[in-house]
Amino acid sequence: MKRFFLVILFMIIFLASSCGTELDLPGDSIIAPPGSTITINPAEFTDTPDIPETYLRKDYSVIVRDSNDIPIGRVRFQISFPFAYPVTNYFRFIDGSCQSNKYVNGPYYAETDDYGVYRFCVEYLAGCYQNCGTTGALYHKYKGDITVTSGTVFGSATFEVAGPSGGTTP
Repeated sequence: MKRFFLVILFMIIFLASSCGTELDLPGDSIIAPPGSTITINPAEFTDTPDIPETYLRKDYSVIVRDSNDIPIGRVRFQISFPFAYPVTNYFRFIDGSCQSNKYVNGPYYAETDDYGVYRFCVEYLAGCYQNCGTTGALYHKYKGDITVTSGTVFGSATFEVAGPSGGTTP
């Protein structure tokens, strides 16, 4: 019986010691230290396109700074959005600028460059998808927060596809 309790105690200590850590950090990557900030630019984005249904793109950047407001390079973080592919086909992440076609499924891990910056693009479905050109036209409409988390540090940006005024959605 004593051996059983020792095994259980060892397992609890082992599991507790590995909780909340990222043991698989590649290369020189670090987790954002407490007191640092994560900023996503733009912090808010709303698109109201009055066009036929299509995919559009928007560039974003993430900057991680320490408590003295100095950018921190090689910080690893997770980036997510509630409607990101593969959950829906409305919204997809692209690693790098909008000229890139390096799609990644959300949520995913990324890392700032040596200067504390990471660039990504979002591709999103917008526009009219039914009864276009009429007063009963139906437009894609959705809203959520793009979130970036590294350790205990968190940043977010609001993303919205609103459709034009007067458009409706089911």
